[in-house]
Amino acid sequence: MRPQFFWITRWMIPWIVLFGLWPSVTNAQDAGAPPKKYERPIVIHIEGPITGLTEAFFRRAIDRARKIRADLIIMEIDSPGGELEASLFMAHTLRDIDFARTVAFVPKEAISGGAIIALGCDEIWPSEFGQIGDAGPIMFGADLQFRHAPEKIRSYLVQQVRQLAEAKNRPPALAEAMVDMNTTVYRVVRTSDGSDWYLNDAELAALADPKAFEKKEPVLEARPETFLTVGGARAVELKLAKGLAKNRKELLDALASPEPLEEQRPHWVDRTVYILNSPIVTALLLVIGLVALYFEFSMPGLGIGGITSITCFGIFFWSHFLGGTAGWLEVMIFLIGCILLLTEVFVLPGFGVAGFSGISMIIIALTMALQDFGMPKDALQWQHTTRSLVLVLTAFTCVILAVFTLVRYAKVVPALRGLTLDLPAPAEVAPVCTLLSQDGAAGEAATAHLPVVGDRGVAESVLRPAGKARFNERVVDVMSEGDFIDPNTEVVVVKRQAQVVVVRKV
Repeated sequence: MRPQFFWITRWMIPWIVLFGLWPSVTNAQDAGAPPKKYERPIVIHIEGPITGLTEAFFRRAIDRARKIRADLIIMEIDSPGGELEASLFMAHTLRDIDFARTVAFVPKEAISGGAIIALGCDEIWPSEFGQIGDAGPIMFGADLQFRHAPEKIRSYLVQQVRQLAEAKNRPPALAEAMVDMNTTVYRVVRTSDGSDWYLNDAELAALADPKAFEKKEPVLEARPETFLTVGGARAVELKLAKGLAKNRKELLDALASPEPLEEQRPHWVDRTVYILNSPIVTALLLVIGLVALYFEFSMPGLGIGGITSITCFGIFFWSHFLGGTAGWLEVMIFLIGCILLLTEVFVLPGFGVAGFSGISMIIIALTMALQDFGMPKDALQWQHTTRSLVLVLTAFTCVILAVFTLVRYAKVVPALRGLTLDLPAPAEVAPVCTLLSQDGAAGEAATAHLPVVGDRGVAESVLRPAGKARFNERVVDVMSEGDFIDPNTEVVVVKRQAQVVVVRKV
């Protein structure tokens, strides 16, 4: 047996040595690999024109990054620009993020609004041929052609991009040159340490110590009548970008980051939220919801009006909640307004403080749900608030016209006849009168005290449409033609059938 044992031992020894050395080899490899600086990266894609849909998607993506505790947010931008408000919102949000490092990766282009978003990130990493810049604001002119925005908007945007650049230690003069085509920027050298920086004429003139910088040649891309636009290598040279990355793998290696945990792209939920948040759909939801709410108050009990109203306002607040402009505060204010209106209608007849307060709170809640801030603080926010308030007031105006039309033509249009009360036919009233009076003479005596057509009286209670009115010191049950009539309002009898008295406001 010795030869066999010797052969087995000779065969096993190399494997024992190999497995014994394997942990040492692995540890040596791990020790030689660079340590990972980040552990939970996430990639957010911004592609194509920047619209309200992009902003809604961005809000959800940032919420997701916060939820998964991401420590690195890579904004992969490939955009020709778009809406100014949405671009500034995303840039400000990225600037203020404190739970993760933000990096803008520009494989192709970040133009206009895309460049503004990139300026809000901690670092910018374009590819060699990635383009950044040309953020001059434009708008439609009277001839439906694109025109450069007026000086008021340009001045505001210059201030915003300069603040973004300063917050991330980039030359503010170069950011300004992206917006203002009349800005000339120069390379300057700090006399204290010989480092390069970039200043424009206004900044050079405002220096407390003119000898602190030595003025050199102007930046070619920031010459007059030109919006600053630079490629990747030039952006690094001008201290706008941190470095170059051909692709995402090269970027992750440069950042010492593992593969991203998630990639966020717009999908059907974002498109649905964007459509529901558009002004036309929002106005339709408000008009239908308010009209249904009116008829629900007119005919108490949870019917089709109440269900329609709940559905419309539910969709309205849900879409704006996902869009990031509404929260529970707006919902609570809206519900309190509805409760005040119910109190006015059923507890305190007449239109007083409760009714006015209820309508005011509903308008305030709907306006707040259309914007992501409280009180406006700058020109853009005031403009946004004005648009939101105009939309809500327009919806209320449409509601008034719609209710008036429905009440007026409810008896003419067959589909609307169920919205008002019809007078009972004589054949239907006669048996009731007979039952109450027991004979014809008693029936005539029962109606002798009722007013006749043309008599005038005063409403004793609110008519919705039924109620009570006083005629010649006698209070009788009456019914209006469909409109609400407040107490102490003069009325006139326009029709009488048996014991049913129909009145109209004088």
